[in-house]
Amino acid sequence: MSTMSRGGGGGGGLNSYYASADAFVLVRRPHPYLEFAMPIKIFEAIGHGLPLIANEGSLAAKFIHTENIGWVVRDALDLRRFLLHLLAHPGELGDKLKSVRLSQEHHSWVARARQVARTLSCRAF
Repeated sequence: MSTMSRGGGGGGGLNSYYASADAFVLVRRPHPYLEFAMPIKIFEAIGHGLPLIANEGSLAAKFIHTENIGWVVRDALDLRRFLLHLLAHPGELGDKLKSVRLSQEHHSWVARARQVARTLSCRAF
């Protein structure tokens, strides 16, 4: 199983990390902001076809669970346990990869732009 580093400097430099990763892990300390906002990197990871792993207590975790595009862990210790489980059961990764591919068309930048256009056209003056 490949991992992706924390840094990377942003921009196109992350493409090689996305291409070599098997999953995108977003485990952060709980913060009220994360209860209603999600990092853009989540949608980049979906665009690259990566299943997501996040910790409980965030909007990202709810999104991952609802969309069935990854897994939710309790904390860093649970993440370790889960990654060991995933190494022993790689078929589970394949199942989530299929779910992510199916969800990509709904969570692309084009799909988001269409959603904004629909929302704004309904509220036109």
